[in-house]
Amino acid sequence: MIVIHADLFRTGAAEEAARTLAAVRAIPPIPGGPPVRTPGERELGRASIALRTASICRCSPYQFGDPDVFDVGRHPNRHLAFGHGAHFCIGAGLARLEAAVVFQTLLARYPDIRLAQAPPVRRPDITFRILSSLPVTVV
Repeated sequence: MIVIHADLFRTGAAEEAARTLAAVRAIPPIPGGPPVRTPGERELGRASIALRTASICRCSPYQFGDPDVFDVGRHPNRHLAFGHGAHFCIGAGLARLEAAVVFQTLLARYPDIRLAQAPPVRRPDITFRILSSLPVTVV
Protein backbone atom coordinates (compact mmCIF):
# COMPACT_ATOMS: atom_id res chain seq x y z
CA MET A 1 0.00 0.00 0.00
CA ILE A 2 1.31 3.44 -0.89
CA VAL A 3 0.41 6.34 1.37
CA ILE A 4 1.11 9.86 0.12
CA HIS A 5 1.95 12.55 2.65
CA ALA A 6 1.92 16.29 1.89
CA ASP A 7 5.45 16.81 3.24
CA LEU A 8 6.82 14.54 0.50
CA PHE A 9 5.95 17.19 -2.07
CA ARG A 10 8.19 19.67 -0.25
CA THR A 11 11.12 17.24 -0.30
CA GLY A 12 11.27 16.23 -3.94
CA ALA A 13 8.52 13.68 -4.43
CA ALA A 14 6.97 15.71 -7.26
CA GLU A 15 10.27 15.71 -9.19
CA GLU A 16 10.81 12.02 -8.51
CA ALA A 17 7.25 11.30 -9.63
CA ALA A 18 7.91 13.31 -12.80
CA ARG A 19 11.05 11.23 -13.40
CA THR A 20 9.41 7.85 -12.85
CA LEU A 21 5.99 8.61 -14.33
CA ALA A 22 6.94 10.88 -17.23
CA ALA A 23 4.05 11.21 -19.67
CA VAL A 24 6.16 11.08 -22.85
CA ARG A 25 7.37 7.59 -23.74
CA ALA A 26 8.97 8.17 -27.13
CA ILE A 27 10.27 11.10 -29.11
CA PRO A 28 10.08 10.97 -32.92
CA PRO A 29 13.30 9.88 -34.64
CA ILE A 30 15.63 12.40 -36.23
CA PRO A 31 17.46 11.05 -39.28
CA GLY A 32 20.88 12.31 -40.29
CA GLY A 33 21.84 14.14 -37.11
CA PRO A 34 25.42 14.72 -36.01
CA PRO A 35 27.40 11.66 -34.83
CA VAL A 36 26.63 10.75 -31.22
CA ARG A 37 28.31 8.38 -28.76
CA THR A 38 25.90 6.39 -26.60
CA PRO A 39 26.60 5.57 -22.93
CA GLY A 40 27.43 2.03 -24.09
CA GLU A 41 30.21 3.54 -26.26
CA ARG A 42 28.45 2.85 -29.55
CA GLU A 43 28.72 5.58 -32.15
CA LEU A 44 25.66 6.52 -34.16
CA GLY A 45 26.69 8.17 -37.42
CA ARG A 46 24.93 10.65 -39.67
CA ALA A 47 23.08 7.88 -41.55
CA SER A 48 21.61 6.43 -38.33
CA ILE A 49 17.99 6.84 -37.38
CA ALA A 50 17.39 6.48 -33.67
CA LEU A 51 14.05 6.35 -31.92
CA ARG A 52 14.71 8.31 -28.76
CA THR A 53 12.81 6.78 -25.91
CA ALA A 54 12.21 9.12 -23.03
CA SER A 55 10.98 6.31 -20.81
CA ILE A 56 14.32 4.49 -20.92
CA CYS A 57 16.13 7.69 -19.88
CA ARG A 58 14.47 7.56 -16.47
CA CYS A 59 15.96 4.10 -15.88
CA SER A 60 19.56 4.85 -16.85
CA PRO A 61 22.11 3.69 -14.27
CA TYR A 62 24.52 6.13 -15.96
CA GLN A 63 22.36 9.02 -14.75
CA PHE A 64 20.62 7.69 -11.63
CA GLY A 65 22.00 5.44 -8.90
CA ASP A 66 19.33 2.80 -8.24
CA PRO A 67 16.99 4.07 -10.98
CA ASP A 68 14.23 1.61 -10.03
CA VAL A 69 13.96 3.03 -6.51
CA PHE A 70 11.48 5.87 -5.86
CA ASP A 71 13.79 8.19 -3.89
CA VAL A 72 12.32 11.56 -2.85
CA GLY A 73 15.77 12.62 -1.66
CA ARG A 74 17.44 11.99 -5.05
CA HIS A 75 19.93 14.78 -5.69
CA PRO A 76 20.66 15.85 -8.29
CA ASN A 77 17.54 14.69 -10.08
CA ARG A 78 18.28 15.66 -13.68
CA HIS A 79 15.30 13.86 -15.22
CA LEU A 80 14.01 14.49 -18.72
CA ALA A 81 10.30 14.48 -17.91
CA PHE A 82 9.99 18.02 -19.30
CA GLY A 83 12.51 17.58 -22.10
CA HIS A 84 15.91 19.23 -22.42
CA GLY A 85 17.62 22.14 -24.13
CA ALA A 86 15.73 23.68 -27.03
CA HIS A 87 12.97 21.11 -26.50
CA PHE A 88 12.44 21.87 -22.80
CA CYS A 89 8.73 22.20 -22.01
CA ILE A 90 7.73 25.84 -21.85
CA GLY A 91 5.00 24.90 -19.38
CA ALA A 92 7.26 22.99 -16.94
CA GLY A 93 7.14 25.67 -14.25
CA LEU A 94 3.35 25.84 -14.47
CA ALA A 95 3.06 22.03 -14.39
CA ARG A 96 5.21 21.89 -11.25
CA LEU A 97 3.14 24.60 -9.60
CA GLU A 98 -0.13 22.92 -10.57
CA ALA A 99 1.08 19.56 -9.21
CA ALA A 100 2.03 21.17 -5.90
CA VAL A 101 -1.33 22.94 -5.57
CA VAL A 102 -3.34 19.87 -6.59
CA PHE A 103 -1.59 17.50 -4.19
CA GLN A 104 -1.51 19.96 -1.29
CA THR A 105 -5.24 20.65 -1.73
CA LEU A 106 -6.13 16.98 -2.19
CA LEU A 107 -4.11 15.91 0.84
CA ALA A 108 -5.48 18.76 2.99
CA ARG A 109 -9.06 17.66 2.22
CA TYR A 110 -8.42 13.90 2.32
CA PRO A 111 -5.38 13.25 4.55
CA ASP A 112 -6.03 9.47 4.60
CA ILE A 113 -6.36 8.98 0.83
CA ARG A 114 -4.79 5.75 -0.39
CA LEU A 115 -4.43 3.90 -3.65
CA ALA A 116 -7.21 1.33 -3.95
CA GLN A 117 -6.54 -2.37 -4.38
CA ALA A 118 -7.59 -2.17 -8.03
CA PRO A 119 -4.64 -1.44 -10.30
CA PRO A 120 -4.43 1.74 -12.37
CA VAL A 121 -5.83 1.42 -15.89
CA ARG A 122 -3.61 2.75 -18.68
CA ARG A 123 -4.77 3.74 -22.13
CA PRO A 124 -2.61 2.06 -24.78
CA ASP A 125 -0.49 4.65 -26.59
CA ILE A 126 2.98 4.38 -28.08
CA THR A 127 3.94 8.02 -27.43
CA PHE A 128 2.29 8.97 -24.14
CA ARG A 129 1.71 7.25 -20.79
CA ILE A 130 -1.92 8.01 -20.01
CA LEU A 131 -4.02 6.78 -17.12
CA SER A 132 -7.68 6.10 -17.85
CA SER A 133 -8.33 5.62 -14.15
CA LEU A 134 -6.50 5.59 -10.83
CA PRO A 135 -8.78 4.13 -8.17
CA VAL A 136 -8.33 5.59 -4.69
CA THR A 137 -9.91 5.02 -1.29
CA VAL A 138 -10.86 7.93 0.93
CA VAL A 139 -11.07 6.96 4.58
